[in-house]
Amino acid sequence: MRLFHRKGNEVTWKPDDFIPVNKFISQPPERYTKPQPQDNLDSEQRTIYQSILNHFLDPLLYLPVNGLAKQVNDSNSYSKLSDYERFWLSKECILRYLRATKWNKERTLKRIHETLLWRRQFGLDNYNFIEETARLVADENITGKMLLLGYDRCRQLVLILKNYKQNTEPSYTQVKQLVWFLEAACILTPKGTEAWSFVIDLHRYSDNNNNVLSQYEHPPLSLTKQVLNIVQDHYPERLYKCLVFNVPTSMWTFLKIIHPLINTVPRKKILYDTPVDHHIESDQLSSEYGGKLNFVYDHTVYWPNLVETVTARKREQLQKFNEMGQTPGTSEYELRS
Repeated sequence: MRLFHRKGNEVTWKPDDFIPVNKFISQPPERYTKPQPQDNLDSEQRTIYQSILNHFLDPLLYLPVNGLAKQVNDSNSYSKLSDYERFWLSKECILRYLRATKWNKERTLKRIHETLLWRRQFGLDNYNFIEETARLVADENITGKMLLLGYDRCRQLVLILKNYKQNTEPSYTQVKQLVWFLEAACILTPKGTEAWSFVIDLHRYSDNNNNVLSQYEHPPLSLTKQVLNIVQDHYPERLYKCLVFNVPTSMWTFLKIIHPLINTVPRKKILYDTPVDHHIESDQLSSEYGGKLNFVYDHTVYWPNLVETVTARKREQLQKFNEMGQTPGTSEYELRS
């Protein structure tokens, strides 16, 4: 059954229609409209934003070196924001948190502080996180269970997670792998866009693939909660759509358990077995989901290309950030190529 075609509009591609690809697609199609920088803030919103920005521009601002937000008062070791933390605190980053809190200044400050502390604990304040963590999680992705491949109709990156490609038992390394992909997506996000589209294929683990070792149909609830907290608390306003397919009957119970744990706004963005071509055009979509991309995952080709692309983009953006004064509130639009 071809779930990924629009009902009543079955499409059959000819051999010449398919596009061979085995690497990250570095840019959206030129035909897509390029978003322009937007600043639609009213006077009250501008005042709130400036107040948040001034807080992080304060040269006397110190944060705990280690520890979660609830441990702030117990920490004896503090430091100023690092260069990479100032880079992360872009204008759009602050606005994402403000939108997530419905422009509540106190809640926004609290949430950004919590994320900064989490990022320090996770090692995300480190300029070399992308390179160092790529080496640690490389074997996790040897089957291609996570991919950045193509762009949706709004020029946003598509992140694909394939359940049936799982090759390891649930672990903290799997969490690091997901966070690595989220950080990579932050760097690779096309100019003028902020959000990502997720494609989650929950097809059962394949017993025929020798690389597939895990027998878990779904991750433990504790690991799922940790991942949900990370995505919702520390990457707010990043989800555009989440397209979920091939849900086994036995997994619906698990999905019903975690459903209340998902915040109201992202919950509305999750779509089950919806026609994918409503959101992603055929030349940006793998043939296994009804698209034209003849994509075959080769870890020796795709992974080093992706890591190299992310590293190069990060270097370019940091160079621009340094040239612009290393100031929080710098626009991501100005840093993108």
